[in-house]
Amino acid sequence: MKPIIVRVQDELAPKDSPALPEEDQVSMNNEHTESLRDELDGLAQQLEELIATCSQLRSENENLRLAEETLNVEKEELVSRNREAKRRIDLVVDRLRSAKTA
Repeated sequence: MKPIIVRVQDELAPKDSPALPEEDQVSMNNEHTESLRDELDGLAQQLEELIATCSQLRSENENLRLAEETLNVEKEELVSRNREAKRRIDLVVDRLRSAKTA
């Protein structure tokens, strides 16, 4: 899986804000940028977890589909064997009835 790379560009102070000394503007930009980076890092981590979960669920889903297919084949075989057993039992019952009346 490829790592997700997120880049954040420094934002300038809003144009309608009162003029602040340059040091304060830089400090606010750094704090704001750091906050945005933290938030984006958290979102990137969540995205990576979702991708991993999606991959795991796809794998589980495929395994469940294969298991379902196997069970359906087994069920058909059992139904067929059950029909054959019922047919044989009916033949035996018919023979017994015939022997009883003869």
